[in-house]
Amino acid sequence: RKTIFMKTVVLGTKNPAKVAQYTTLFKSMSGFRFISLRDLPSMDKSIMEPFDTAEQNAHHKAVQYRDLFNKDVFTNDQALYIDCLSSKEQPGTLVRRVNGGCNLSDQEVHEYYLKLFCDQPEQELSAYWRHAFCVATITGEFYEMVVDKPCLFIKEPIGAYTPGYPLSSLCKDPLIGKVDARMTKKDQQFLNTKYFSGVVDLWKKV
Repeated sequence: RKTIFMKTVVLGTKNPAKVAQYTTLFKSMSGFRFISLRDLPSMDKSIMEPFDTAEQNAHHKAVQYRDLFNKDVFTNDQALYIDCLSSKEQPGTLVRRVNGGCNLSDQEVHEYYLKLFCDQPEQELSAYWRHAFCVATITGEFYEMVVDKPCLFIKEPIGAYTPGYPLSSLCKDPLIGKVDARMTKKDQQFLNTKYFSGVVDLWKKV
């Protein structure tokens, strides 16, 4: 009987929403076994995200987790840019750390941005999420890419937000016309193909 060897890859996150997204995104890939930081009981704290750009933070986390676990690592960091806000007002990489403070809880993030959106004159606020991805291998290679995904923020939450993604009941995709929290698996697969197929292609280089 032929033995199939699986390469273990660490997903550098504990966020349940991100783990679910990447598990779905990578489910068609063969030869890889993906685990998250939640699967590593010795991992009791997260690596800091000290930089101003999502690209720098994703790279930094990939290096740190790769060296810590001696395994190939996949990391992601996100930054949020809202069209109606000035450059100084942009959340950027500090979506949870408002004004550079401590990490807010899901509920605190939801309440903060709901008030922020309601204070704006627009009924729908155009914005985009910058997704930075980094693969760091134990042999020293890095494979990186950036995807800007447009969105519209609304002022009335639709349903409950997804744990780990507190803006999901306020963030509407302009292609599908649904908030993230109400998307079906089919919707998610469509958006993964539309925006993130290149992320899967990163692994073809490993």
